[in-house]
Order: sequence, then structure tokens, then C-alpha cells
Amino acid sequence: MPRYPLAAAGITKLSELIIDADKNWQVKGITNLKEVATAMAKGDLAMRNNLILARFAPGPIGYVLISGGPGHLLTWAPAPGPLKVWLPAWISLEHYEAIVAANQSHNENTPMVSSHVQAYGDAPADYIKRLTPAILCPDAQAIVAADQTHNENVPIASECALEFAVGGAKLEDGGAFTDYTTEINSVGANDVHLLPVCTNGGLDVNDAFYFGLDKVWGQLWLNIGTPAVGNFALAHEYWDGDSWEPLTNVVDNTNEFTIAGNHNIKWTVPGDWALKLIDGDNLFWVRARVTAVVDYSLQPLGTQGWCEVIA
Repeated sequence: MPRYPLAAAGITKLSELIIDADKNWQVKGITNLKEVATAMAKGDLAMRNNLILARFAPGPIGYVLISGGPGHLLTWAPAPGPLKVWLPAWISLEHYEAIVAANQSHNENTPMVSSHVQAYGDAPADYIKRLTPAILCPDAQAIVAADQTHNENVPIASECALEFAVGGAKLEDGGAFTDYTTEINSVGANDVHLLPVCTNGGLDVNDAFYFGLDKVWGQLWLNIGTPAVGNFALAHEYWDGDSWEPLTNVVDNTNEFTIAGNHNIKWTVPGDWALKLIDGDNLFWVRARVTAVVDYSLQPLGTQGWCEVIA
């Protein structure tokens, strides 16, 4: 500021006063400016309007200061969304690698070492479906050398058989039939009467047990829980369309129902085998018929059975 009166310096109005803003004022400042000092309250800001530095009052609680850009006044406005606080954080990223050797082994299916038998049924006719019981045939694997040999038309060393549930099981006792089809296809023990009980007349000639299937077949498997005890004879027969005829090449490993456990009866499939209606079921039947009785003291009881079609 000049040390002499304003008039002496040729200045008559405060508006004519020129202040050097670049001068070092040595911690002194200009105070008591009306618009900036005396008119401001606690929390006010100073903002340049179109002409001068003016008081800028606080906005409502929670409002934020919004810039309109160069040449525009500041304004208070609601916050556009929740205020967010950004905190710095370090994320450690590491990368690992491992060098492994390539697996040079080679697996090939090994030949099956046991027979594969599966239960099937014909429903509808001429279509195959799976029935129970089913025998699981898991595959095995091993590392083997390639076979360089060449085989042509080698003879088949073993037969192939398809296993089926028994289509019909009937006991004939004195001309009366009792159906055991459900029992022979279940796992219930000793619930199939393969021959009549020992009381009420016991065993007589022409008493028989009938095993049937809806297709020609060549082998019966029986699981006998209680074997017969006695001296009697059985004939294994089939129906040729006119009469009952003996089966040929019969191998009875149950020894006429007198051996306990799972054993088979097999025969040569006859070329003239015909369907026959027995007790309501029209099937290809094999019957084990009593032809002679010397004594008979214990009735044979079966647990389960299966029919097999030999290919």
C-alpha cells in the first residue's frame, strides 16, 4: 500500500487502487472485504461469480458439490449413488510349471477267461430283451504285445448259450397241475416242489414236472435246495405234436433231482419239437416223468431255475 494519502497519489476512488498480486506481502493479507469476510458464515465457501468473488453457502446435508465445467458456477446436488471408498490392495499372482514324462503304456482288452451268459426274453416275438437274473461280465485290461498271427476258420471250442427265465413250471400229481412259475424264477429257497410230497400216496408212475419256454431250448439249470431221497426212475420227454417222445443224448447232472446245488440237464434239441398247451401255457415243454418207484422218502425241493438256448 502507498504510504501517502490516496489523493496525493492521484487516486480518488478505491476502485482505482491497483494491487500487485505478485508482491511479497510478508505474511500480511487483505481483510474485511465485505463480500468475502464479513458476510460469510461457518461452512461457507468463496466462489467467483460473473463479476466478483462471492459467498457460496453450504448445500443440504448429503449433497455433493457438482462442477459444471469451465465458465460455469458450482452447484450442490444429491449424490448420484452410494459413496464408495477405494482402498489399495495387493494381489499376488504366481505361476507354477512342472515337467512330466509322457505315459508310454498301451492298454488293450485281454481275452475273456470265463463264459459270458446273459438272460434274455422274447417280447415281442423275435425281439430280444434283457431279463433277470443277469450275470455281470466286467471287462479286464492288461498291457499286451500285438498278436501277429493270422487265424482262419478255427473250430469253435465251446458252445454259446443264451439264458432265459423259465417260461412255465408245473408239477403234475395224479393228473392235477400246480403252477410254480413264479417260485422257480425267484430266489426263495425250497419253494418249488419238483416231485409230489411223500404223504397222501407219495410218488406214483406218471407223476411229472414240466419245464417250458416259448422257444426251442437245449439246457435246464436247477438250483436244488433239498435233494430227493428214494429209488425211482425219471424219463425226460418232449411233445412232437402228436405224442410225448424221449429226448436224445440226455445228460442229467442232477441225477434225477437227488443232488443238491446248481446243476444242469441237457439234451439234443429235437427237430420236430412242437408247442403244447399245458395248464393254460402254450410252450415248448420238457417233462421229467416218473417211470418206476421202488421207495421214496424225501421230496426234492428247488430254489431257482433257468432255461438256456444253445447256439
